[in-house]
This record gives sequence, C-alpha cells and structure tokens, in this order.
Amino acid sequence: MPSDPLPYHRIKYKGVFDYAGLQSTIRGWQTRRGWTVLETLYKRKPGNEVGKEEEIKFRSWRKESDFVMYWINIFIHTWDMQPVEVIENGQKKKLVKARMLIEVNGESQWDYNNMFAGNWFTPKLLKFYMRYLRGMGTDKEWDGIWGDRHYYYVLKLLADIKEFLGMETAQHDVYKTMW
Repeated sequence: MPSDPLPYHRIKYKGVFDYAGLQSTIRGWQTRRGWTVLETLYKRKPGNEVGKEEEIKFRSWRKESDFVMYWINIFIHTWDMQPVEVIENGQKKKLVKARMLIEVNGESQWDYNNMFAGNWFTPKLLKFYMRYLRGMGTDKEWDGIWGDRHYYYVLKLLADIKEFLGMETAQHDVYKTMW
C-alpha cells in the first residue's frame, strides 16, 4: 500500500498549562471531524526533584474515500512536570508547569482496502499509476485536493493546539475557508 508522508511539525512549550485540557482538545478536535483516535503509548517516568516525565502517542485515521485514508501521528513529551495551583477569575485551578515537545506528522495511504490486489496485473497497474500518471500531474485531484486537504487538517490541528496554549492569536483566518 503506497503512502505519501507529510512533513514533521514541532511545537516546543515551557510554562503553565492545563495538561488534561490539552489532551481533550486534541482528541475532541479529531473526533468532531470524524477521526478514529488510538492512544498507542503512555509512559510515565517517576519524578525526581525537578518533576515527572511523560510520553504519549496518539495515532488517528480517517477514511476519505474507498481508496484514500489519512493518518495523523501525535507525540507529546513532557519534562519537569509539577502540579501548580493557579487562581483564575477567582477560582482555584490545578494546572501543570512543565517543558513540552509536541510532534505532529501524517501520511496519506493509497489503496488501503487492497482493491489492486488479487491477480498479477492489478498490483502492476497500481504501481504504474502511482509512479507515472500521478507524478506527472495529470491527475490534479490526487495532488491538489487529497494532499492539500490532509495538509490543512494537520495545520488546523497545530493552530488549535497553539491557540489552546496561548501561543498565537485567537483568529487564524487562513484555515476558516478550508475543509
């Protein structure tokens, strides 16, 4: 099954934030848009005098058509996690003070149903199509619509994560007109 990877995106953050809220923002963003989310790794290392360390991996997918499936991989690594109580709007909140790295990437998987499997000819036809016809730009739907749509999904997710962490402004009009 051929696939096209998307570039890696990284967010580095150091400060006070709502860790449970961040996870629910990521999961909620994906489930509202029809993605299936799996948590493939949860690793918590014991704390030292500085704080705890934690790693979480999410792998999610969405079927765009009978031939194309999108994948998004999210890796969250936090260091020096310490619980902090903050008073916000007169109410006490339990937040986390930590250093964090978020890596997001994706890939478009073609022929995930193995429609081109079975006899000796159809896998060669798929290979020919993927190598020559799609690469020549004759089929603008694949590169223009499917590839761009998946890329903008990832960019919108990154923008929403940054907005949750207070790293960018509340409005990012570039993605409003996109899928």
